[in-house]
This record gives sequence, C-alpha cells and structure tokens, in this order.
Amino acid sequence: MLPQHTPQSPPVPPARHPVAPSFMPGTPQQLPFKLNVQKGPAPAAGPPRRWIALSVATSLLTAIVITVAVALNQFDWNGATGGDGILGDALDGLGTETDTGEALPLLYEQQLSASGASAVAAADGKAILTEVVDGATVASAVTPEGETLWTQTYELEPTEMFLTVVGDLMIIDAMASAVDEGEDMRAVVSLEDGALLWKRQWTSYERNDVAYYGTELVFEQRDGFEDNAVIRLDLATGEEVWSKPGPEDLLGSEERRVRADAVWGEGAAGTLPPDSHALYDNLTAGDRLVELDSYEGTAVIRDAATGEALTSGALPIDGEAWTVYDDLVVARASDEASPGRDTLVAYSLSDLGEAWSVPFDAGVGIQHVKACGEHLVCAAVDHTSADDGYKTIAFDTATGDQVWEIPVDWAVEDHWYTGANGLVFGDQVFDTVSEVQVRDFAGQVIVEGELFTSALAVRGDRVALETSDADGWSVSIMDMDTRTQTAPASAGADVPEHVSLFGDLVVVLGGDWKARVYIVPDVI
Repeated sequence: MLPQHTPQSPPVPPARHPVAPSFMPGTPQQLPFKLNVQKGPAPAAGPPRRWIALSVATSLLTAIVITVAVALNQFDWNGATGGDGILGDALDGLGTETDTGEALPLLYEQQLSASGASAVAAADGKAILTEVVDGATVASAVTPEGETLWTQTYELEPTEMFLTVVGDLMIIDAMASAVDEGEDMRAVVSLEDGALLWKRQWTSYERNDVAYYGTELVFEQRDGFEDNAVIRLDLATGEEVWSKPGPEDLLGSEERRVRADAVWGEGAAGTLPPDSHALYDNLTAGDRLVELDSYEGTAVIRDAATGEALTSGALPIDGEAWTVYDDLVVARASDEASPGRDTLVAYSLSDLGEAWSVPFDAGVGIQHVKACGEHLVCAAVDHTSADDGYKTIAFDTATGDQVWEIPVDWAVEDHWYTGANGLVFGDQVFDTVSEVQVRDFAGQVIVEGELFTSALAVRGDRVALETSDADGWSVSIMDMDTRTQTAPASAGADVPEHVSLFGDLVVVLGGDWKARVYIVPDVI
C-alpha cells in the first residue's frame, strides 16, 4: 500500500550489500509497510518493543565475521594465488566515483608502549601522543614533523585511554586507573604546555557529555535516584557553572535524558562530542537543551547558558531513540503514546506541540533516530518477519514526508555520520563504521562499500578509511566535497586502533602501537 501523507504544518560491518535507494517524490512504489503522516497526537499502553536478543545476536554475528576477516587476512594470499591474490584484488581500493591521488605523506612515527594503554589525537598544528610508562601516563605534543613541543607526566595508569580536544584544552578519559584505586578518571590539560588543570573520578556510564560551549561542558549526570542532574562545567577549572537536578529514576544504558539542540553546519555556538572519539557530524550545538523524563512523558527546555527553564510540558517519547534537530524533537513515540506500533513523531522546541507523526505497521521497529542531512532526519527500522523490512529511511523535517530509503541486511547496527557534502553510512558494532558507503543527500552512492573497508574517523568533509590486503592495513583519506581520495598509506601489519583528524592533520595509532603522523596532500 502506498504511503498517504497528510502532514500538519510545522511550527516554524560486515557482508553489507545495500541496493540502490528508492525515491518517494513522483515515483509511486510498494512498501512492505504503510507510512501515514497524520495530524494530531500519535495513537494513544502496550508491551515494550525492545528487541534486545536480536541486537545481541547481530553483534555476535558481526564479531564472528570480523574475526574470520582478520584470520583470512593473515593467510599468505600472495603465495596461494601467485601475486596479490583474489583477496588483494577485491580490496584494491573502494569502488568509487572519486579520483584517487597520491598516498598520504608519512611525516613522523613513534613507537608507543605496547604493555600499557596508549592514545593519540590531532589538534591545531600538533599531534598528541600518550602512553602509560612505569605506572604513569606520559603525554607529548609534537609538530607534524616530530619536533617535541612539550612532554608531561600525569598520575594516571589506565587500562584504556581516550583523548578529546576542546578548544585549547584536552580531555583525558582514563579507564580503571590503577593509581586511583581502579576508578575511571577524567583529567583536563592545557594544549599550550600540557599542564594538568584538574582530575577527578568520572565514570563514563554515569556521565554523558552533551555539548561543549567554548571550553565549558554540559553533561548529563546519572549517578542514581538522588544524583541525576544536568550540569554545566568550566573545563579550565573543573568548577560548576550551574546545575539542575533531574528526576529520581534509574536509567537504562541506552537511554539519554539530555540532548542539545543540534543545528546544521557551523552556525551555532557550541560543538557536539564525537562518537567513539573520532566520528563527528556536520552539526553544532544550539543554545537550548532538552531534558527528558521519559517515565513521566514530560520534558523541560532549558537555556544552555543559564540552565533556566524556557518551557516545559508533555513529551511522550522513548528515551532510547530520539534526537533534537532543526527546532524539533524527533523520536520513537513511547509505548503509552503509541501502543502496539512504533511511531516516528516530531515535536516543536518552542512549545512542545506535535508537528507531525509517521505510524508504522505492526512488526516494524524503530531502532534509532538521527540527523542525516540539512532538513533531513533518518530512522533505522527493522521488521520482525519481513526479510526485506530492514532499512534506513530519510524524512523531511518540515513535513514528515519520506524522501528516500536504503534497504539493508540489518537495521540494528546501521549508523551514519554527516559531512557538509555527504553522508557516511554503514554498520557500526564497535567504534568503526564497517562496509562503509558514502552517499549524497539524495541517497545516491558516491563511494560503494567493499569487504573489509571501514571508516575510522569522520570530521568536516574528510573520511579516514582503512583497508586491508596481503601486506597489512592501510589508511586513506576521502574528501566528500571534492570527491577525491588519497591512495592508501601503510598503517602497519595489524588493525589500526584509532585515527584522529584535524584539518589536514591525520594521526593514526596502529595495531603495532606505533603512532604515525600524516598530512593530507593539497591534491584533495
């Protein structure tokens, strides 16, 4: 049955072989489920629809495939096939509409400790290299050519370490630090000279970074019944700017209670934290925050600068699948608001009035919701019984009309990241996007995904891609604006651990724990 649209006026990685997108405008088509954009509230409590078992099974299956892929890559395909071999031929770059240029010039490399945690980050004009040595964390800032700018030692001995650059500061998230009684710690240091500004206990699942405004952080605290809060913190001093208590509820690991108003491009005051410390979207943070109480079905819209409430009211949405974008809250409706079926619904930020809703047929589930272009929001959906019911669908934020869709093998792990001129799309089970495709905002493929090709980092219009062949692993950079791509540069024999991008600077932490610093050539 064809979708029928009667919109209310808005108040304003593995084994993926997606087929070409289909388009709604002017092209009637049959869908395996019905989409109806309707006026008024979503249909009025049914059983929860969280397919946890499917998600776990999918993650296990993907992990098995990745393991097989790594094993295959260790086989001597050169010897077996006489030459690069069939695997090498299959992985000889992406099938693309881009021009492939010269390889990334390697300017500097440094062996980091293989016996402790290590991490790297790219910043303005410098690479940051950190490693645990003799029970402490040693950090160095070097120029792209390897000249040391400063070196500092911090009382942190983590099992894992992650770096986030915020203006002229750097956040160090140190997991299970032995010198801190095994606690997860956060430290903030100056990028000017590496001086430690402060450190404290900071458990990631109890505190979620929401947005950065200059060098101030808004985060969601979820310590328990009495300590839930939304807090603005001065990263330079560690002092609170303001704090507002939250509802006394226990939250699921996938629930998010606070989100910033995301704005397309660079026009807003703040920045949004990357996913997996490397995957950014072409979004900035506006001056409003949405604080959700999903159990009560209510929300407060707050001024990000002061924390003061701007408006409040009913917001009956699910806390696991929602986003704030284009002056709207777009989400999966709560079970109470839409019993028996999943409904994608949009509410105005100005008064929390409903703008539009899209109810799906029974058996169709919305897995997650996120911006996927200027005035576009995407929902990854699955179907309990239809083999062809897994897809990511783009909707016009103004009307709720479907714009395009991408059928996929699985919807549970579908993720996407936006540049100014393209969309990075693929499976994300861990911290990379596997079987990656690059698409334009009409849903058309710019770069077709290949086996064992993943996106390690996205920032601006740059995408860091890893590929493997008989000789090991390589990294290349694609520009979604110019549609050009560097030739692959060797990143060692083992799977890269992390890639960080900042402008033309590329810093790679290899699986051999060697840090490599590259500069993107002018040709792209």
